[in-house]
Amino acid sequence: MIRSGKISAFSLVEIAIAIGICSISLTAVMGLLSVSLGSSRESADDTIVATMADDVINDLRSMDFPSPALTAANRLLDGSGDVAAGGVPSAVTAAPIFFDAAGIRLKDGNGDDITRGDPQFANAVYQCVEIAQGDPDTLSATGSDGSTARQAVNLVRVKVTFTWPASAANPPNSRVIYASIARH
Repeated sequence: MIRSGKISAFSLVEIAIAIGICSISLTAVMGLLSVSLGSSRESADDTIVATMADDVINDLRSMDFPSPALTAANRLLDGSGDVAAGGVPSAVTAAPIFFDAAGIRLKDGNGDDITRGDPQFANAVYQCVEIAQGDPDTLSATGSDGSTARQAVNLVRVKVTFTWPASAANPPNSRVIYASIARH
């Protein structure tokens, strides 16, 4: 038995239009994918940097403001010690601190921060540099010893800069965190 009728199918023009629409859509989706991957990577970096900054700043906040007789423990806050009356506290830069990929501070066998020469430096991904300066607007009328010839700083401004990878001569990535530490 022979049936007469029309066979329905897509024309070549319809197929070409459908392929064109699909290719434009896929191109847009692929462009958004690269943007979202970059944002995700930056978000992960920001989270790790915030965790490391919290560690570094809390370490600084746990230190006592130095007395006129400075100790090695005051490696960064020595810029906050008494200054000559009318003077300006100097900025102090601490030795770099290194962290691994998970944001864990790298220490040597004695519990001290590692340096570039330590064998553990191979695990370093992030480098942190702290710069502190006593705020001249917070100078007290007298020094910590009561002398009017000196003035005590009551607030230290800290700039913490993280760069990575730590082994690079000119690391391409960096984040800067600012904090203030008050005398307590």
